[in-house]
Amino acid sequence: MATNIGTGPQDIPLNQFLGEMAFMDQPPRKKCYVAVGAPGQSLVNSGSGTTTNNIYGSSSTYVFADLGGDWDITNRRFIAPQTGVYQFNMGCRFSGYGINLTYIYMTAYVDNYRAGGQRVHLWSPETDSGGTYRPHSFSGAVYMLEGDSITPSIRITSSGSSTNTVDSGLQSQNDTFFDIYYVG
Repeated sequence: MATNIGTGPQDIPLNQFLGEMAFMDQPPRKKCYVAVGAPGQSLVNSGSGTTTNNIYGSSSTYVFADLGGDWDITNRRFIAPQTGVYQFNMGCRFSGYGINLTYIYMTAYVDNYRAGGQRVHLWSPETDSGGTYRPHSFSGAVYMLEGDSITPSIRITSSGSSTNTVDSGLQSQNDTFFDIYYVG
């Protein structure tokens, strides 16, 4: 039985040829990476309860990278181009808190199911040396099917009317951001 394919000096071992053939029917990985920010704005809760704010990637000004065209700017969400695990990072920096604010939730939802989140309980917000409030961030990994979407948002819970100011997430000021990429 022959152990090589071919008869010339470019012969390759049979096991190498069969190994390469095993991967020929699999589609190549699609490159994808999305990084978005958010405009500086006031998030208002007009009474006690919770308000959800989808502020990330609201216009092309705040889409810094979209390798693969997977950010849905209209609905402010990422759509998975292929099945697999995705790593995401999210952050938000506030420059002012309303007096009735009790919680800030940074959440990421995959097709309306919570994939990850961070709840920050704020009775006495801490400030950094510059007098602005510290940023909050979290990271996570999520398994997504091709076509699933992930929506980053900020939820604010307050005991009464509350106005809270989010710092801008422009490319030069990465205080308020969301990014995601395919891991495998």
